[in-house]
Amino acid sequence: MTTPDTADRCWHCPAVGAVIDGGLCWEYCLADSGGPIDTRKFLQKWIATSGRFAGLEDFHSVCASCPHCQWTSQAKS
Repeated sequence: MTTPDTADRCWHCPAVGAVIDGGLCWEYCLADSGGPIDTRKFLQKWIATSGRFAGLEDFHSVCASCPHCQWTSQAKS
């Protein structure tokens, strides 16, 4: 849940269709690329049960289009 002091660090994630904070965004962006293993496993399970994506690669293609994407932000630096 966002509060006034965290609202500026939270945004809508187009890949999951929900508001998430910057830390979770980072974990999602880097899942299977050096990010936390538990997040990768969670996303793989969520992808399988939701049917929204064929796999993490498809998930990350949506991530990469987001202006908050941590992965593309690192690539631009």
